[in-house]
Amino acid sequence: MENSKDAAARSRLPEIQLVRALLIIAVIMIHATSFATLQMKDSSLYPVYHFLNVSMAFATPAFVFLSGFVLFYSYYTRPLNGALISTFYRKRITFVIIPYVLFSIIYFILYYNAYTPTMPAEETFRSFLIKLATGKAYTHLYYVFIMAQMYVLFPILLMVFRRFSGLIKWAVPAALLIQLGFFIWNEEALHITNLMSWAPSYATQYMLGAVLGIYYPQLRGWLHISREHAAPKRIAGWLAALLAWLCCLAAMLVILYDTRMNGTVYSPLMLNVLKMLYSVTSSVMLLLAAPFLYRLLPGKGLRVLDSIAALSFGIYLLHPLLLFYYRKFPAEGGTSWHYHVWYAVGFGLALGGTWLIVAAAARFLPGAALLFGELPRKGKSGKSRIAG
Repeated sequence: MENSKDAAARSRLPEIQLVRALLIIAVIMIHATSFATLQMKDSSLYPVYHFLNVSMAFATPAFVFLSGFVLFYSYYTRPLNGALISTFYRKRITFVIIPYVLFSIIYFILYYNAYTPTMPAEETFRSFLIKLATGKAYTHLYYVFIMAQMYVLFPILLMVFRRFSGLIKWAVPAALLIQLGFFIWNEEALHITNLMSWAPSYATQYMLGAVLGIYYPQLRGWLHISREHAAPKRIAGWLAALLAWLCCLAAMLVILYDTRMNGTVYSPLMLNVLKMLYSVTSSVMLLLAAPFLYRLLPGKGLRVLDSIAALSFGIYLLHPLLLFYYRKFPAEGGTSWHYHVWYAVGFGLALGGTWLIVAAAARFLPGAALLFGELPRKGKSGKSRIAG
């Protein structure tokens, strides 16, 4: 266990709020450019759309990493008892599961009216229950399904690590073996179509976040890029992390470009491993870069990003709804720049529009937390629960 000084150090981390804001922006960038990667292949700016879409692909796995980090950072030093576990699940049911169910209903009705209005009532109800139970009511809701699985595992892992702290150093290697084994098992025998909706597909990201969360007070000097923390070994570590991230990014860009433009088929196992490596290196780079960016950005910019972070779960849940209706008015005719502006406006609407709606709900709508998750108190930034 840590001493009182270490425990006191586990205060709110502004750099983690910045990471959360960057991740929700990355999620929206992926969704805002998804159509462009299919429809703009003849454009001279297609490589830009490809880069923006692929480079942000770390977003959901990095949110899983951040969840592991935040949960273990916050809970590892607290007295572990029934009251703590009860409070943990009460908050997750109130601020995660209930909003998930409500938005699943909203998106299912939206999809039903748009694509399957003649489906019989009994079949419709059965379809909804299956999609609700598997995170399939709409394309982005699988993340909450993943986190529900992680919430089930969290108290067990917390108790094990508290009781047998020597196992913590083996957590990431063990998780890597579990994740790779799951990928191989699926390729050889399971053939699960929604593989990335299941917790073992993110075991490494989650456990890496957990370990870094547990040891963050001790590791902060290593993870904060600054002149005062610079030392030869640390600089070498920072450069090694940057090189690993750049190599993974380059591989992602090249391979997925070949797939999209030439129809080349790569091994699903290889792609899953590459995406895992890219999300892991991206998560580490975000943790390294966030304190530096926090010092660099002006106060107004930080306040905006802090607000986006605090409202990120609501933004995550809501933004596909705005994109759905926006895409009913596609760009047609005009110059190529007409299309580029249309995609840019879509991104701005998905981010800025949902941010304003959720912020207004937090301020003026009673019970808004049941729809958008835990929200900051009026006039305060607070924490979001999208990542734990």
